[in-house]
Amino acid sequence: WSAVATAALLIGCGDQQHTGTIAWYRTPCDVITATLCTVMTDETGTSTAFYNPIEGYTHTWGVEAEVRYTIDDASGDDAVGAYVIDEVVATRTVPAGAPAAWHLSPSWTWFATDGDQLTLLGVPVACDAAVCADVLARDAAGARFDVDIEATGDATRPVRAVAAHAP
Repeated sequence: WSAVATAALLIGCGDQQHTGTIAWYRTPCDVITATLCTVMTDETGTSTAFYNPIEGYTHTWGVEAEVRYTIDDASGDDAVGAYVIDEVVATRTVPAGAPAAWHLSPSWTWFATDGDQLTLLGVPVACDAAVCADVLARDAAGARFDVDIEATGDATRPVRAVAAHAP
């Protein structure tokens, strides 16, 4: 996810109401620093990673949310609009095994060991020993890589890394 795309999408759009789906997972992004961004897919099918919080919404791992939102206009030359959730229309817990993917840049060290498992910026990630080792090796190599993930259904370790590979 690029800083330019995120910034372009955050520019104010007035009081027009939009609909979207907030993903069950957060994705690594490095607009200013390494962090986890909320992912929302709008009514056109365009997915955006949000570096800044989305006003009126708190992310829960493993839960998708259908929302109605507006984009507040910003004022001033350097101002950026903010997404504001007007209504959470529905939420659903995704089933264990629901897939997604993380796309990781070489800019940061994303993962750390957590016993025989991993954490991604503090979020517990389950994985088989071979997958954990592969993720750590790719992270240490400093090259772009992807990690295929799935929901676990376990709030204490909500994500499982199932494979790591080149983009």
